[in-house]
Amino acid sequence: MRRDRTSPGLRFIIPFALPAYWEPGEALTVYELIDDLHCAIWARYESQLLDYVPPRRRPNVEDYFNTTIADTAAVDIAIPATWTPEQACAVFGLLAKLRRQIWKIYRDDILFMTLRRRRAHHNPRIELADDELPF
Repeated sequence: MRRDRTSPGLRFIIPFALPAYWEPGEALTVYELIDDLHCAIWARYESQLLDYVPPRRRPNVEDYFNTTIADTAAVDIAIPATWTPEQACAVFGLLAKLRRQIWKIYRDDILFMTLRRRRAHHNPRIELADDELPF
């Protein structure tokens, strides 16, 4: 780790780069994984995080449980029940930042794959070609 001398509020910075070469399906998969972990941490620590997370940054956990869990095979990943509010907030915040960065880099790919998935789900015979993007 190196000391960040430009931001006195941040004690340490760990350089981390997101790949810029993911295929659309890979970007969507990573984005969904981070989004699911983000929602699972919120669901477990919501009452402790309310003081730390502004309303606009809170995930819609109801949508998460209604769609993600119902439509996929569940994977048991234990979210520790012993984190302090500060620890839960740190992990929650890191996942939120990763999610935003992936969205910035792969927004069009994620939207494209989401649209393709929805169309395939409603009519499995229809395939969305790359030149059929509505945006």
